[in-house]
Formats: sequence, structure tokens, C-alpha cells
Amino acid sequence: MKSLYVCRHGQSTANLSETYAGHLDTPLTDYGREQARQAARATDVKFDSIVSSPLIRAKETADIIAGQQGYPLDKIIVNDLFKERFLGSLQGQPYTIGDEDELVFTDLEKWADLRARAAQGLNFLRNLPSDNILLVAHGSLLAAMRMELDPSANVDELDNAVITRYIP
Repeated sequence: MKSLYVCRHGQSTANLSETYAGHLDTPLTDYGREQARQAARATDVKFDSIVSSPLIRAKETADIIAGQQGYPLDKIIVNDLFKERFLGSLQGQPYTIGDEDELVFTDLEKWADLRARAAQGLNFLRNLPSDNILLVAHGSLLAAMRMELDPSANVDELDNAVITRYIP
């Protein structure tokens, strides 16, 4: 793999309503769809492979970017490794109830497990026979992946629908 680009999905209905989504299948808003179109227009990279989380907000973002690039939608690789962090009882709850503290909410996917899944995902991507790969996924998963690539990296949450280069 020569280059890995990542993109957090466009704004979803859960983002707009400020609720935790996790594995809930929350669709993009109209604004999220426009963000995906803008992300596609903002890059001059032609992707050899596009990989997506199966969750609709990521898959629709991937479809929009692929369509803008003339990349065949049926060639998008959908893989469960790239799903968002499972948030258990926080899913569907407003942000105001608190943060994702594993000591309080014991049914969350543990951060160590998410990091292990991110490492598996990186191995999957490294084995793709492509020069330029775009991964469309979710904030927590992409942060865990960034930490796997560089443990000292700043893992502030990525903006919605911005294509960022992770591996040059």
C-alpha cells in the first residue's frame, strides 16, 4: 500500500441531533451528502480502492465520493472491521448524559478492543493491491487507527467528510 486516505462520514442524523450513534444505522442529512460531494471535489487523488464501513452513513458517503470520481459503486469494499465503536447503552442517547467512560458504561466496546480491531483493519488495507486507498469510516475507529500508526499522534476527532492522508 503506497497511500492511505481516510474520511469520516458526512453529517448524520445522529450528529445533527447530538446523540450517540455507535452501531446504530443513522443516515446522512442533506448537508452530510453535500459534505461528501465537497470532499470528492476537494481531492485530486484518484483512488484505486475505496473501502467502507457497512453502516449507512459511511457507505453513503463512500458511494457519493466514488460516484463523483467515476469509481464503480459495486467495487467499493464493505468490511465490518471499519464499523464505529460499539457504544452499548449509550447508543441513541443524547450527548448530555455524559462521556463514554468505560468504568460507568460497562457495555461499551473497550478502547483496547477497538485498537485491536483498528490494527486488523490496517493489516487488511495493507494487503490490498492498490496504490491509493480511501477508507470511509467513523471518528472513534479512525482515531484508534491513527494511534496504531503513531502512538504519539494527536487523535482529535476528525471533521465530517474531509479526506485526510494517513499513510504517505
